[in-house]
Amino acid sequence: MLRNRKAEKAQFNNGRSKEELELVIKIQADKLHCRNMQIKDLKAKLNSQDYTWESGQAFKFIEEDVYSKGCLPETAQNFSVDITFTNKSKKGLLAAIKNSFDVKDDALILNSCEEDGRLDISVMEDEGGYQATPQDIASWKKGKRRLWSSIYTYNINKVNKQIVKI
Repeated sequence: MLRNRKAEKAQFNNGRSKEELELVIKIQADKLHCRNMQIKDLKAKLNSQDYTWESGQAFKFIEEDVYSKGCLPETAQNFSVDITFTNKSKKGLLAAIKNSFDVKDDALILNSCEEDGRLDISVMEDEGGYQATPQDIASWKKGKRRLWSSIYTYNINKVNKQIVKI
């Protein structure tokens, strides 16, 4: 092993003066520094991409929920709802959705049904599709009001907005 190192050193030196060797080492170090800077620049560009978090359209599933009996499957309906959300951050997107539906964290089911990116929002609504008020819920529990269990399902995506050549 010692002989190999001596041979490598002799091959590198190859009759060069100390100044020439220092210059070669400096050039190599400069090249390495430039490569490192290029890598840092590429990482910075990658990290500064214009990403947005988007929900797309919702899929809505409803069925009448009778307090004393539970949900009535024969009343089930589903359809698309054109309510979309976009935000610069995942946290901001979830906050916008919560604010729009006027719900707390417990109404959001993240990665629902073990599907990555799936967000379900569970709310009680009246016959007009408006969110039930506390008074509506109290009347519903007494059997004096009809309400529907409504689940809005979104697929959340992180989208890289960039101009493409077409």
